[in-house]
Amino acid sequence: MLLCVALSAAHGVHAANADVDLATMWRQLKSHCCAGRCVAHSGAKEQTANSTDCHGRMLTYEYALTKLTKRAPLLATFTALELHSSCGITPPTATPAPVFVALPAGAGAGSFYVDYASGSDSASGNASSPFKTVHKALAATRAGGAKTRTWELM
Repeated sequence: MLLCVALSAAHGVHAANADVDLATMWRQLKSHCCAGRCVAHSGAKEQTANSTDCHGRMLTYEYALTKLTKRAPLLATFTALELHSSCGITPPTATPAPVFVALPAGAGAGSFYVDYASGSDSASGNASSPFKTVHKALAATRAGGAKTRTWELM
């Protein structure tokens, strides 16, 4: 138990992104691991509890957030580090900000919107009826012939 308390007190919680509550994540990790519920991660050679491993993985996630702030909450990184399944930390629920991309095209004006979660490639591609894939927005851009078109990924 002493090692668990010392490690959790030693980390530096940085507010890398307002949408990710690192302080709560550290409290969850401490509670889970200090209770002996940490499990070895899928790549571990030994299948024993290891709170040091969870602390290292959480520090890795925290560092990634400081380097890739515009990509937060880095859900793929969180999942790959097995912070939920092995260390008992609730996954962040925040969604990244939309990405805007300007593409060169032919003549004409307009914007196409892409929403991979609820869009449809049979939609018109406007803000209220977005496409589902970037591929469809790109095809519509090429077919429409604008000098520059913008698309928003939602």
